[in-house]
Amino acid sequence: MSEQQIGDLLHRGTEHLPDPDLVSGALKGARRHRRRRNVLVSGVAALAVAAAIGVPSALSRSSDAGDPAPASPGPTPGPDPAAATGHLTAPAPKQSVVAPVLDPQGIDALPTHDAGLPQSLDPDEESATDLADDPIDHAVAAVKADGLYLDEFDLEQDVFFVLGTDGDWRRVHVEAPADLTGDRGPALLPESLSPDGTKVALKGNTAVYVVDLADGSTTRVKTGRWAGMTAWQPDSRHLLVPLGKQGFVVDVTDGQRTPAGWATDTGAGPFTGAYEPGGRLVSVADDSHGQELENIVETNGGSRALEVESDDIGQPLYLLPGARDLAMTTYPMIRTDKGLRGKYDGLLVAERESYRTTAFLPVDGPEGYYITTDTLRPRTWLDDHTLLFSLRPEGTKQDEADIGQYFLVWDTETGRVSRASHTTLLWRSVSVLPEPIE
Repeated sequence: MSEQQIGDLLHRGTEHLPDPDLVSGALKGARRHRRRRNVLVSGVAALAVAAAIGVPSALSRSSDAGDPAPASPGPTPGPDPAAATGHLTAPAPKQSVVAPVLDPQGIDALPTHDAGLPQSLDPDEESATDLADDPIDHAVAAVKADGLYLDEFDLEQDVFFVLGTDGDWRRVHVEAPADLTGDRGPALLPESLSPDGTKVALKGNTAVYVVDLADGSTTRVKTGRWAGMTAWQPDSRHLLVPLGKQGFVVDVTDGQRTPAGWATDTGAGPFTGAYEPGGRLVSVADDSHGQELENIVETNGGSRALEVESDDIGQPLYLLPGARDLAMTTYPMIRTDKGLRGKYDGLLVAERESYRTTAFLPVDGPEGYYITTDTLRPRTWLDDHTLLFSLRPEGTKQDEADIGQYFLVWDTETGRVSRASHTTLLWRSVSVLPEPIE
């Protein structure tokens, strides 16, 4: 698939939410890995010859606010992984951990799994109550009728829905000026819901809007421009807001900010990343010149603690770290210990201590499609070996509301894949944090 074809797919699939760096970054990263592999192969050959001949080798409550005072960036990180000594190379996966190829066309025939979500994640507008009249302690899902679906739901751009643990939907209004968010309002993304389910962070053109579900109030964090992929810290109080080579961690309760510390170390901010339960940021960072996607980096309080060479596990994106394992979407550059090169996008799980691959789930479709259109993504760990992920089958068009996206469950130990939920909403407009519904 050419860069133009992938670009066309991304344009059709994500027109409602521009992300210009996604295609170019992933493609540059893939090309970089190809170049590296060619260099490595040449290098190995040269070494073999040499050996043969003996040659050595800003925050506000419903209003603008000034620059907040600095503050500490959240919780103290937990214990370091055993391998976190600076540099690590992820080994090539063993062929034995590669699961059978998942065919998206056969999803409806998969067995069902109770993941604490309803079978349909489409809110009932008529039965939903206003959050202000019917508050909840925390939500298990947040969804927004973005783009074309605004007309279908007859909603304003500042409305989204949250699902309570009682199984009922609430309607939430965001206090976001239209001139700051564009004609579709602030965007609700997969990373929007806080880890404890009490807050939702939505992105506008010049600010991030944090809605407290306890009272429905909106807090505006001024950014001045479109921010990168935000990430909640485990305490659900501090939010990472990347801004290229800059960025900050904001305490959403009082507005105090701390500059992100990656710029002096990595040269650029994280491309995609998330915090693990102990407080480390695990991300895919730009290289030292900020031009291309690079390796996996674990950052501890703003300082690089571990860099992982990821050549043999492909081009990782959309990282989801747990206490033990790391899940990711990967571009099909993966090769196994048998020398086989995969041709499928897929989900990969690696141990964080050694970055040894424990499971890989390839998904049938055009090479590079799912990763560059953000339609295959790990969502949350249900337990140490069970992963909830979302998949929007290739070929789906925005006006085919009967197809939508699926939420699937993958047992990374047995390889079993089952079906948990479905929605007709656009894939980036749903954030989930499931637990058993009362």
